[in-house]
Amino acid sequence: MKCLKALLIIGLLVAAIVPAGAVLADESSKGSLPQEIQGTNATEMELVAGKIISNLERLHNITSGIIEKANVSTNSTIFEHYQKAEEYRKTAVGDYQNGYYEGAIANGILAMRHYKVILKAVKTAREELRELPGEIRRMNGYFKAAEKTIERAQKQGIDVGNAPELLNQTKEAYIQVMEDMRNKNLEKAKEDLAVARELKKQLDEKLVEIRKELAYANADRIVNAFLRRGKRAMEFAQRVIERVNSNGGNAARLQERLNAFRGVYEQVKELSDQGKYADALNIIMANRETIKEFYKALHFIKRELHRGGHGKGFRNGH
Repeated sequence: MKCLKALLIIGLLVAAIVPAGAVLADESSKGSLPQEIQGTNATEMELVAGKIISNLERLHNITSGIIEKANVSTNSTIFEHYQKAEEYRKTAVGDYQNGYYEGAIANGILAMRHYKVILKAVKTAREELRELPGEIRRMNGYFKAAEKTIERAQKQGIDVGNAPELLNQTKEAYIQVMEDMRNKNLEKAKEDLAVARELKKQLDEKLVEIRKELAYANADRIVNAFLRRGKRAMEFAQRVIERVNSNGGNAARLQERLNAFRGVYEQVKELSDQGKYADALNIIMANRETIKEFYKALHFIKRELHRGGHGKGFRNGH
């Protein structure tokens, strides 16, 4: 019965361990016993202390292995928690050996709090880094596309600024992350990943500027391609609308999108006829959503017709 009560007390103590973030900030309870154990007799106190010491040794073995395998930096927060945990563990063991069970329990709980922080931090890091291999694989395609964009801009005499340097720095940053992963240095991998992502963010912003410059440098070709494709798309949409209506369908939404697109098309056509390609490109860019919705509707139409819908998919106004 005493053993059962002691185990229940231990369970309450473990469940009552404070949140990880508060451990280093507030340890004013140092040396005092939690409410759950107050009033416990000496025999039960000794049993509880013994169980806590046993758990501490297990936690010590687990976290020591993690610290060693993960190559945790000695100036990191995790290592600080490890040092604190070890200090309290050793004090708790000494108290237990000297028969001071209250001290063994109090210091043991403090040690367990720090061990908990370590285990939680490692679990979080592993979860965050689990998707990393996929992200790195995707970066290979990203880097190739970035290189092509920069090279194309340079060939057309466009100032690319520090884009080449940013590209190389971003590549090197992700290579460092992979090296950290191979060395199983989770904490450093997490830190280096944050650096790599920040560099990628800066590169993204630079690439947006370069692509915009490229677009204006090739405004005439982009505008003419838009007009050719748009003309064919409008003719196709008009034929579908007539077909749907003749079959008793309802193409109101498609007609609405066609009308909106035609308005954009006519503005672009007018500016293009005047040779104002940059202005025409501005119209295209300002109405990306309208253009996107129109072509999205066309894609839906083609899919329906391919399935043999014959307009049936438009009875609800599509």
